[in-house]
Amino acid sequence: MTTLLTLSPDDALFYIHAKPTRTGAPTFVFVNALTGSTDAWEAVVGPRLRDEGFGTLSWNFRGQTGSPFAAGTALTDRLIVADLLHLLRNIAPERPMLVRRLSRQA
Repeated sequence: MTTLLTLSPDDALFYIHAKPTRTGAPTFVFVNALTGSTDAWEAVVGPRLRDEGFGTLSWNFRGQTGSPFAAGTALTDRLIVADLLHLLRNIAPERPMLVRRLSRQA
């Protein structure tokens, strides 16, 4: 399910959440690279995990595709972490496991 979690009139988080279909399976919570988006997870990794019965939650930071932010908002690492915690509290994924994507270095 694709949707937005509204944080304020000008701020929201775009996310895609699918609950596990296998009893006891965890939900993989994907954390993008700063220059990434849910596309990195949803092209191959997310569908394969869901095919195996796992849950998935991919989301975009404020300022990434589909996640608006108010003018003047400082898009910091603290804000990203606070937004992730807010998302987890609101979505309450089953047995969440964080997965982080690193930026490629040249």
